[in-house]
Amino acid sequence: MAKPAYRVISADSHTVEPPDLWEQWLEKKYLDTAPKLVEDKDGGHAWLYMGATTPEPLGLVTCVGTHPEELKWTGARYGEPTTAGAREIHPGCYRGEKRLEVMDTDGVDAEMLYPPQRAMLTFMKSQDTGAHLAGIQAYNR
Repeated sequence: MAKPAYRVISADSHTVEPPDLWEQWLEKKYLDTAPKLVEDKDGGHAWLYMGATTPEPLGLVTCVGTHPEELKWTGARYGEPTTAGAREIHPGCYRGEKRLEVMDTDGVDAEMLYPPQRAMLTFMKSQDTGAHLAGIQAYNR
């Protein structure tokens, strides 16, 4: 068997969870403890984790297709922006088939993808072992 001829391998790429992850895959009885998608101060999306009162914006962790001068912590949202100055999070940040398109555009042959740790910490820090397991299973689905 011929050895693959990888030319460009990205060793530090990141993903974010899809906006419907928890509603689609988490057991319904744990939805009240799941991360919540909320709006940030600039009309973007942010995740509210572990009962926190300050949401975690998605701007800098979703920079696929974004020019450096456009990068900021807030104002990135799943789907079409509804506020001037907000930008759409590229689906390549959370959908596999779209990620492959980005890789082809960038000339990347393979990637090491790192998941968002904040989402898993929501469940891992739970004292409810059922919620902990359900969160990890939902994420892996």
